[in-house]
Amino acid sequence: MHPDLHDYFTNNVAESWCRCYPVWQAAGRVEDKPHGVRYPRYTPSLGKRLGQEFADRFRDDWLFLVPKLTDGDPVVRVCAFDLLEQIACEFDCDVGGLPDAIREINAAIPEPALSDIRSEWHFEDFTGTTVGVPALPHRARLKPTSSSSLPPRMRPSAAH
Repeated sequence: MHPDLHDYFTNNVAESWCRCYPVWQAAGRVEDKPHGVRYPRYTPSLGKRLGQEFADRFRDDWLFLVPKLTDGDPVVRVCAFDLLEQIACEFDCDVGGLPDAIREINAAIPEPALSDIRSEWHFEDFTGTTVGVPALPHRARLKPTSSSSLPPRMRPSAAH
């Protein structure tokens, strides 16, 4: 971990959230640029780096974020989604698969994250509005044709 991030984290997910959240709140979310925007040179903001470290450190504590997806504060909702999206990528890339329980989360994808996803040309088939797809039977969620309703990073590996 980079030294400038050290003071934001403990071994407790809730305490670390409380330490990181003021940085994310000031920026309006964890992500520091829309998904579809590309820059020739990019240095992640402090908030983005905190989000990456949070996702890496607390991947297995992802359930902590689920109630925050329905919080009354829209900034809390989008921060929780941004972190859950990074955690989903961690699972998909490092562990070999996204837990089905993440695909079953029935909470709305908050703005501006939903608009960001829809603005990416390579996700033009994305039709979802919720984090998971609880209405689909288990096997259907694993088929690429059914995964277009999942946020891009939360799609099963076969759908990439």
